[in-house]
Formats: sequence, structure tokens, C-alpha cells
Amino acid sequence: MPTTPAPADDPTTGPPAGGGPGAAFVEHFAFLCAGEDDRGLLRGLAATVRSFEVADDGSAHAVLGWVGEPHDVRCGPPFVGRPAPGVPASYVDVARTHNGISWESYGGGPLGHPGLGADGLPDSVGVWEHDALEEGDNEEFLARLGAAGLSPADLQEAFGSGQNWILFDPLRATTGGEHAVAFVSHESCEWEPMASTEGVGYGTVLLWQLSDYFLDTELIHDTHN
Repeated sequence: MPTTPAPADDPTTGPPAGGGPGAAFVEHFAFLCAGEDDRGLLRGLAATVRSFEVADDGSAHAVLGWVGEPHDVRCGPPFVGRPAPGVPASYVDVARTHNGISWESYGGGPLGHPGLGADGLPDSVGVWEHDALEEGDNEEFLARLGAAGLSPADLQEAFGSGQNWILFDPLRATTGGEHAVAFVSHESCEWEPMASTEGVGYGTVLLWQLSDYFLDTELIHDTHN
């Protein structure tokens, strides 16, 4: 699905004025953008940047936030290992620039891309409690998972979602042929396929997650508290 740009009368859609950390932020994170709409979102995020720096090892640190308590967005150095089979290529592409781009939710718990571990699999973000699926209304999904020779313990976290989980779905594919994602709330514990992200790569998904959090957009509309 196409991205949704910020409103036309929003001054954040223009380039960051006068250079500074916002302009450096836009240049650095352009790899997350798949088109002009995404670049508009990135410019909107840049207007919230209070500071941004890149270290010699390739890691980076940004401080974002309109008002109130700012958020530290921490970005690891590039992933140089071998990804495990089945990890989506667009997900690995993010890690090749920053192995982990994450921040802490106001409500507690991490958000963002966790990076890849030494085994080439996504690092655990919110400590996936695979027994949770037994508590929700997931009989059909669990049956299909078992028929594929898999169990809930085989599922991998894809993105931090505060106190909830966003996981790779080994039974569904995006329009690009990569593993899709699903949402599991810590309250309902139900497996909820995420349709809003099926048409884009995982760099764009991360950009949308940043935009939804810091700009109050609703690009990823199938997650909730």
C-alpha cells in the first residue's frame, strides 16, 4: 500500500531549515525511504530532532520529541554477520546500516527494530512469551502452525511493540514475497495478522513506526494497547 504523507499545510513536510541535526538526520536515514511520501515522513521526523550524532563505529544516537520528555533513539553499528535463512532481506538491509534502531515507549517496553543476533536471527525485544498463544483464541492458527512443523517457540519477534509483540508470520507472505508480520496483544493474546504492512519492505515499516509514535500518524493501524 502507498505511504501517507503529512498534510500539505504542515511545515514539517519541507526540508529542515538551516541544516543542523535535522538535515543530518534526513540524509542519514534516507535508506528507510521507498519513495517521496516516505521522504516527507522523514522530513517530518527531522523537525522533532533535538540532537543527532554518528559514532566512528557506525552507531548513532538521536534525541527526538516535540514537547515534554525527549526520547533517545539508539542505533547500533552495522550488522556484519550472516543472516539466518528466512530472515526477510529488507529486514536485513536495515541491520546492515544499523543493527538495531529502537526507543522506549512512554507506556514501557521497547519499540523499533531489534537488530540481528550472532545467530543471524532477530534479537529478542520484549522477551516473547510463546505460551501466550495458548491463552488466546488461536486454535486455527496453532493447528496450521503445527501442520507446518512449527510451534509458538519457533516464532521470531520482528519489532518492539511496547508491552505487546510484533512477530514474523511464517505462514503468510508480503506482496514482496517476504515473511509478513502479526500482532499479539499482552491482554487478548490473540494472533492478529497485520494487513497494513503487507505491501512494503521492513525499512518502510520501521519508518512508519517512528512516524506513528513521534508524529501521531496512523500508518500501522493494526496494533493497539
